[in-house]
Amino acid sequence: MNLKKQTLIVIAGAIWLLVGAGLLAKGVSLILFATHLSLGKAPLMSALMSVLPGGVMPSAFFLVALGLALGIVKGRLALSRSASRTIKRLAPMKEPIKLSRLYRLQDFLLIAGMVALGRLMHYFSCPSDIHGLIDVAVGSGLACGAMIYFRFALKMNKDETKPSES
Repeated sequence: MNLKKQTLIVIAGAIWLLVGAGLLAKGVSLILFATHLSLGKAPLMSALMSVLPGGVMPSAFFLVALGLALGIVKGRLALSRSASRTIKRLAPMKEPIKLSRLYRLQDFLLIAGMVALGRLMHYFSCPSDIHGLIDVAVGSGLACGAMIYFRFALKMNKDETKPSES
């Protein structure tokens, strides 16, 4: 399938946003699940409950907020560079561009690494609160990275609709 650059960039952003939203939802549900576990099976939740007043829900809220903050930092520092590299690689290509050229081998390795991390956490029975915190952080980082794709696609659209100066 051959597509315009702007379409490919929107597709890349949509993929990152959808995966990020899925991980965010999974992470929040794991943190909420941890609120129902015995204290020994949720070490972060146990530690927070002994420090934060109010018990379980403030501790869960703190874990979600921490995951979001870590994800934003990850999105701005690491994932934004990956998105920018993809955009810079696509920009000079002549249209139409094959969909298969959207991602490079390094991008697929990054995706495989994130999937492997998730599988390893499951395989080694990582506590729900820790697993949830990591999923929230990765999910919000991906959502942040997706915004770079969307901003660039909007900029391309504005540049295309500007009247040319002759």
